[in-house]
Amino acid sequence: MFQSEFGFSETGYTVVFAVDASCMILTTLAFRRLVRRCSEDALLTTGLVVGALGAVGVLVSALAGLGPIVVWVCLAVVTGAWGFVITGSTTRTQALGAALPGTAAALQGGISFGLGGLGTPLAGWFGGTAVAMGAVMATGIVIAAVVQVAASARAGASGTRLG
Repeated sequence: MFQSEFGFSETGYTVVFAVDASCMILTTLAFRRLVRRCSEDALLTTGLVVGALGAVGVLVSALAGLGPIVVWVCLAVVTGAWGFVITGSTTRTQALGAALPGTAAALQGGISFGLGGLGTPLAGWFGGTAVAMGAVMATGIVIAAVVQVAASARAGASGTRLG
């Protein structure tokens, strides 16, 4: 999309990818430090909410024609948030599946890659544009954030500690 829609060269796209990957690395490292003070559940929720905001930003900026830099910044927010989401969901899955850690890891990995693998063809089916990418990302991440917030609230109301 950055190459076909926005005209980025291969080198330009490599820079986009490297910056976004760096954002995820930084937030994964931040998770490591923050988890000493905050619950894994709170950090996972934060990652999903921030990721949802970034994904909505991708969609809105693409719809408004704000250009590749704004789309890229919003995408970097999503990718950065994923450092909290991946780390938080992995630690939560392992804690919940402590009796069968291999099964828990296999299910988490399979579901993550399976759902993630649907995003690219869906965005392509909807035209392969920044708008399509934003719409698919926003839909998926907003749903995940709503489910996580509801589960956290439910656990909090029942006195169950998630993280």
